[in-house]
Amino acid sequence: MSLAGKEMERKIYLSGRSLDGKSFPKNHIRNQKYTWWNFLFLSIGRQFRNFTNAFFLSEALIKIIPRLRVGYLWTSIVPLVLVVSVSIGREGYEDYMRYRRDREVNAQEYTVYRSGARVVVPSGEIRVGDLVWLEKNRRVPADLILLKTSEKTGSTFIKTDQLDGETDWKLRVAVSETQTKKTEAEILSLSLVITAEQPKKEIHSFAGTIKMVAEEKERLEPLNLENTLWMNTVLTGSLALGCVVYTGAETRSQQNKTACRSKRSRLDAEMDRIVLVLIAILGGVSILLTAIASPKSNWWLHTIRFLVLFAAIVPLSLRVGVEISEQFRARKITVDGEIAHTIPRARNLTEELGRVQYLLSDKTGTLTKNEMVLKKLCIGTLTYSPSNLGEIADVVARTGPQKGGKDTKPQGLERRLGEIVEALALCHSVVPSEEGGVVEYHAASPDEVAIVEWTASVGVQLVERTRDRSSLRVGGTERSFAVLHVFPFTPERKRMGIVVQSTETGEIVFLEKGADAVMSGLVRENNWLEEESENLAREGLRTLVFGSKRMSGKRYSEFDAAMQLARTRLTDRQAGIDRVVSDHLEKDLDLLAVTGVEDTLQDDLCLTLESLRSAGIRIWVLTGDKIETARCVAISSRLVLRDQAIETVSEMAPGGDTAEMLRHLEARKDSCLVIDGKSISVLLEKDREAFLSIATQLSCVVACRCSPTQKAEITEQIRRYTGKTVCCVGDGGNDVSMLHSSDVGIGIVGKEGMQASLAGDFSIEKFRSLKKLLLWHGRNGYTQSANVIHGIIYRGILLSTAQLMYITCFYLAPIPLYKGMILVGYVSLYTSVPFLSVLEDYDASLEVVMLYPELYAELTKGRLVTFKNFFQWMAMAVYQGGIIVALFFFYLGESIIDIVSISFTAVVLNAILAVALLVKNKKIHVLVTSLVSLAVYFVSIIFIPEMENTRGIFSLATLLKIAAATFVAFIPSLVFFAIKRVFFPETYQKL
Repeated sequence: MSLAGKEMERKIYLSGRSLDGKSFPKNHIRNQKYTWWNFLFLSIGRQFRNFTNAFFLSEALIKIIPRLRVGYLWTSIVPLVLVVSVSIGREGYEDYMRYRRDREVNAQEYTVYRSGARVVVPSGEIRVGDLVWLEKNRRVPADLILLKTSEKTGSTFIKTDQLDGETDWKLRVAVSETQTKKTEAEILSLSLVITAEQPKKEIHSFAGTIKMVAEEKERLEPLNLENTLWMNTVLTGSLALGCVVYTGAETRSQQNKTACRSKRSRLDAEMDRIVLVLIAILGGVSILLTAIASPKSNWWLHTIRFLVLFAAIVPLSLRVGVEISEQFRARKITVDGEIAHTIPRARNLTEELGRVQYLLSDKTGTLTKNEMVLKKLCIGTLTYSPSNLGEIADVVARTGPQKGGKDTKPQGLERRLGEIVEALALCHSVVPSEEGGVVEYHAASPDEVAIVEWTASVGVQLVERTRDRSSLRVGGTERSFAVLHVFPFTPERKRMGIVVQSTETGEIVFLEKGADAVMSGLVRENNWLEEESENLAREGLRTLVFGSKRMSGKRYSEFDAAMQLARTRLTDRQAGIDRVVSDHLEKDLDLLAVTGVEDTLQDDLCLTLESLRSAGIRIWVLTGDKIETARCVAISSRLVLRDQAIETVSEMAPGGDTAEMLRHLEARKDSCLVIDGKSISVLLEKDREAFLSIATQLSCVVACRCSPTQKAEITEQIRRYTGKTVCCVGDGGNDVSMLHSSDVGIGIVGKEGMQASLAGDFSIEKFRSLKKLLLWHGRNGYTQSANVIHGIIYRGILLSTAQLMYITCFYLAPIPLYKGMILVGYVSLYTSVPFLSVLEDYDASLEVVMLYPELYAELTKGRLVTFKNFFQWMAMAVYQGGIIVALFFFYLGESIIDIVSISFTAVVLNAILAVALLVKNKKIHVLVTSLVSLAVYFVSIIFIPEMENTRGIFSLATLLKIAAATFVAFIPSLVFFAIKRVFFPETYQKL
């Protein structure tokens, strides 16, 4: 094989020669953020993009200079190294896990024909030009041209839901000339040359040719989408052989993939803003103290020393505390048995689950199980439902061929029922296959499979279907029909027709099924079709209307002649064929029945969606499926309320009047919008602001026929326009780009693979797990992290204020009051454990949170980590730190040597007592952790050299002084929070 390059095409010569010319990309799937050689550099750089880490790096560098040093150098360097090391370790572990998952996919083995022999190679080593054998239910490893299948007709089916989200199985057909060859060597003997277009994103089209030399004659055959097998689709039919035309980054699947971005929670951004304020306060205090001290020289030296002295205002432990909170919540999620198999892959986003305002969900396999079941059959005014569908089986058993070959002679309704079931078993494109004694059905539409499976269950079983023949087994006897013509379903026609002839009676019948809106104009006048179709649609069932027409031999001959003439036209061929069908067949059809097929919903889907809506979350459905299908699911899942209007926008032309449509939609903001991908593209290009302004205010939007790239683009547009947290949920490979573009991506373990699950920030097993994941774990994660932030900032300001008051009493000399192990113990042993006890706390019980999802809506406003709350805790810390040192100097101090022991002990006690103000329920946790911390404190201070007069601290007089300072400092805060709870209670406190 070799490549001859033109700018707009590539040629692949299947002649057994080695590849020369341009090299193609490797067929590796790669989702990693780093490589082994750039990991350390990029991850360290990412850590110091964080304001807090960058600030403390600066402080550590300053302390290296002896003249600028205040306190010990190691007290700045060691904590910083530990914090950064933990974060880098987590990044490395997560990226390594991505590497392992990619390796598993790339290691999947396939049989490839190379150098005259079949060899087994891993997926990652498949090359352009390879002949690859695919077995049933195997993932297609690259983009292929289908050359041969084990079916005589050369046809097979593929599932594309992992690529484009469409549930319909797609028919694929092998190249006619290569299908007739028995071996790979015979295929290569044709000296094949495949000409293909350059790689692109479009997954619903393909243009190419295949040139071959057969019987010394050169032939050129066109290639189209029907001849392709795209990467990450799944072969559902027979054994197939294909030639690789695109690999790796050039495949349709990878072309539609967006780069994985590093995500940060909104809490991180809010924390950064507060850290900036703290740095500004630190700088302002340092400059102010320098100005007041008025040093005669080296004023900048005093300023830097003050910066280092009060660095505790910006707590290094803030990032550590939040990370511990995130890891703790992730662990809680992992061990929760009610949402078993939930995996938090991006643990830094656990609190983001508590702030979701837009939920964008895939449909197939996410909201539905992708299991179609015939639920209702309407014949005139009679409606057969699951409770009485079994009666039809009894009718078929009585009216069908009996043992001995004798038929009964049914009359009236029984005869009509038998004809209808037979029509349902014939009018389709389903192909049966038997494996291990079990018959399986394959079709381009899952609705067709559901109907054929139902006819089999009532006694009319499809046993064979080829291009020219269809066989049914009725009561143990086979009935054979010649397939004369097939008119496939198209989005434009919205119907499918077939002409069959019974080999027993010679009777010719035209059967057609389609959407009720189309079929109502083709069938004879009746008084029940419209009403029954509306009834089924209200129940969220997918409806199909069946009609028939018997044809005499003469009438069929006239039609067939006209059809042959239309098929040989060189221009407007399809229009001519449609005209012949319309003129000869589609007039005054006998109305047979209306079927109602249910796309089975996920367990507890309706309850989950209702709770999420009550929680203030706006829900969008982004699917590659058809408008009619998605509309039915939206109704059956109660995403669209019973009295809610549905506005449908489809096939909008680029030059269409978007302004009028938007005005109409703005006046109907209480409605549900159902819109296709083409129209969304037009609106985003022409009236992006206006469209997003209206669409983001609707209670629900259903976007259909969306490509993976469009899903990602819609997600990005909503995220940027609203500035709110956008969560995406999907189960297929076609959802990966959407998950990457969201603030929080949640992948569901799908039937066809783990791509979405592995690419998501969180992985869940069922859609219903979202309810507890968001409303309970997300809510608690956000509240607990917010409390940790408040507590740690308060703790740092409390210590720094005590230091400030101390140097104020000593003429603003930059002398540390607390240093060495005292500082290390303060932020690690003495106060951290009580503060982290808030991780076991919650403000409302699980039962209350699940019963009142409105509590979640309160948090999405982001009012926990605000400047208002920040300044409340800051004021409390400033008062307490200042009053403790002031009391010592003016009332409690007899010897300056006692200031460290008395003031520091009072500071520690106030910091521990402050935890009680944060905790809402788990008071026992606070009591236990506080007692343990105090015991550790009083034991450890004996061994700390910086703690002066440790013996005196245990005297009764000193303990009373400590108690007095603690009481005076803490009581105002306690009174403030009590008043706030009584007169200005939070919503959860009112329940």
